[in-house]
Amino acid sequence: ILRNAIRTARSWLNRVKKCKVVEGGTTALEIERLINEHSELIVAMPEEVEKLKQVMKGYCLCRRPYEGFMIGCDGCDEWYHGPCIGVSESQADRCEKYLCVRCCVKRVFTNSSAAVAGTIRKWTSDKDRKKARQGAQGHK
Repeated sequence: ILRNAIRTARSWLNRVKKCKVVEGGTTALEIERLINEHSELIVAMPEEVEKLKQVMKGYCLCRRPYEGFMIGCDGCDEWYHGPCIGVSESQADRCEKYLCVRCCVKRVFTNSSAAVAGTIRKWTSDKDRKKARQGAQGHK
């Protein structure tokens, strides 16, 4: 029984290696099958099954698994499926840095809020308010 269990576990491990999970060389359905089969094995392989579960974690805007061509955001380290964000592999090859929509919006918000804060400080500071009034009176 033990020999059979070891043989079955080795066969499972070979299938995991052949499907090139980390490189995105397999489908989510195949990964689910491997995870389910692992739960039936007598010989546990916690490191390998953890890698499979990690790959099944939701990525991208669609929150689906790591699969096919993907590109990583240099701002937040989130990964996106190229087709979901409209970026092809050839476009990505020509791009030195990629920022996702969320990081771009965050950057614009941060820059805008800093400008607004500066304007508010200018108009709420007695010294700056007096300067602005004197400038406005000089234009009359």
